[in-house]
Amino acid sequence: MGLVRPRVQFTLKAVLIAVAVLSCTLGTITYVHLNYVHKPRKIFLAAESGDANTIQELLATGTALPKLDKFGQTPLMFSCLNGHLAATKVLVEAGAPINERLQHGMTPLMYAAAAGHLRVVEYLAAQGADLTLLTDSGYSALYCAEGNGHTEVVEFLAGATNRKVESGDRH
Repeated sequence: MGLVRPRVQFTLKAVLIAVAVLSCTLGTITYVHLNYVHKPRKIFLAAESGDANTIQELLATGTALPKLDKFGQTPLMFSCLNGHLAATKVLVEAGAPINERLQHGMTPLMYAAAAGHLRVVEYLAAQGADLTLLTDSGYSALYCAEGNGHTEVVEFLAGATNRKVESGDRH
């Protein structure tokens, strides 16, 4: 008996989904790719690319706001990490939890602070983000910003928490 090779069948949809995932990884998402992705995942992709209009359209047509995915990520995490203020606003207004602890205990605020996105950090703080939460390793949003050299974010968070920043202070 010879080797039996499984037949692999590729559909256009499967190929386009693979291209969408690869494009997402490379940061080149396009509208065509989003047409072939399941609705909950579309919100993740739209949040990552800052496409607030697509997020609004999906929510308006009944797509539920996704919770944590299997990797411990949320659409709000992606919009904050990438500094997309408009997408962040749409997600928060739709009920995305701003103090949800994600991978390693990070919050959306911590992702925005670590990436240096001052406007997103200011918005989340104004919406009630807890500035005192710590990661699983004991790091604050302020430390996440300081460790990545984001002076404006550090100054904002230090002022908002009435803290004096000392180099190496994790909290």
